[in-house]
Amino acid sequence: MRSKPLPLVERGFALALALALCGPASADPRVNAAPGVDIEVGLFCPPETAGQREAPGTVFGWVHIPAEPIEIRVPGELTVPAVLGLGFGVRFHVPKAMALTYRITHPPMAPDGTTVQSWTGHVDPGTVEGVYFQFDIEAELLPGPWTITALAREEPIFRAEFTVLPPADAPEHAGLCAGGLLLTAL
Repeated sequence: MRSKPLPLVERGFALALALALCGPASADPRVNAAPGVDIEVGLFCPPETAGQREAPGTVFGWVHIPAEPIEIRVPGELTVPAVLGLGFGVRFHVPKAMALTYRITHPPMAPDGTTVQSWTGHVDPGTVEGVYFQFDIEAELLPGPWTITALAREEPIFRAEFTVLPPADAPEHAGLCAGGLLLTAL
């Protein structure tokens, strides 16, 4: 038996109800933020560096200090081609000053199979901050799941799950930063 089509008004109501029950169309379960924390995820080309900051919980013991805030070139993108010079991460701002622990999980990285890297920082309200990973050396080009999390007193304030793929499997962004690579001198 065939059902009778809904009149236009009822179809519109049904669509609105379905959207309300499902949440916003742009909501992605791989990206979560605590109330009051605004985040933007995506891909970027690394800015010039203003130096390095000690970060003993990382493979190399330091993190980049960008000269300028990161600018996301492909907003909302969670699929990352494993290409030297490409970065991915989160830009965010918080409603109050807080100390944060940043944690990045990834497939095992040489030389010792590390899967978690972390460091601490402090953020102020109204300031746009960024936490990211950029591929500086071949050993970092690890396909698989990568997660960036920020925690305040061990409570997550945001989490973003990225998937890193070989460049041939993500060709639409593999050349995003071609011609302007920023590589570390290790």
